[in-house]
Amino acid sequence: MGLLNTLLCIPAVAMLLFTGLRMSISSGWLQVRGLPLAISSLFAGERRKFSSVAAVCTILGGNLGVGNISGTAIALSSGGPGFIVWMVLIITVASIIKYANCYISTSTRVQAQNGKTFGGPVVYVKHAFGVKWAPCVVAFVTAVCAITVGNLVQVNSLAIPMSLMDLPPLAAGILVAFALFFVSALGMNFIAKTVSGMVPAMVLLYIALCFVVLVKCYDNILPSLTLILTSFLNL
Repeated sequence: MGLLNTLLCIPAVAMLLFTGLRMSISSGWLQVRGLPLAISSLFAGERRKFSSVAAVCTILGGNLGVGNISGTAIALSSGGPGFIVWMVLIITVASIIKYANCYISTSTRVQAQNGKTFGGPVVYVKHAFGVKWAPCVVAFVTAVCAITVGNLVQVNSLAIPMSLMDLPPLAAGILVAFALFFVSALGMNFIAKTVSGMVPAMVLLYIALCFVVLVKCYDNILPSLTLILTSFLNL
């Protein structure tokens, strides 16, 4: 397992950093320069199928939770306090990759015969490589990631607290299956409207709980920051 982690993690992190750093330098650190424009665009009055706030809430709905709670806790326990600094640096450098993916996805969108517009990696890899099998590879990899990282990790993170409450872990899988069927049957419009209403409340509750923890443990804030920096610098 240790060899597998080494083979998967080190090349992945190296490619992520190299790609992010190269694109950041080439774009003049667009993810930093364009941050004020991105924030102001959230409140623009332009009418679209989905509002900017709804789009952001949809993305936050998929990131808040397992990714920044369970994932960060696991990485912190295995990598030490200095991991926090590395996490901030990697997020800053690699965020340009996400921007590039979104930009290419929207600029290469195509319209089907039924009038619906679709895009994304499945579409733009066909333009990039010029072969018909490239979208099939992207679809397969996406399906594998959705089943493993997207589903197994999420359901497992839900099953653990349920087992602590003496509830059967199988209930977590059944609950997620019904929820997935429900939102899939009602379509993307319902998902965007529902998430845009739920996520702001979830974010506010999340920030409020973080603030409560900081207030209750305020004596540990400065020592924790010192520990993070010293661990990062190996002092």
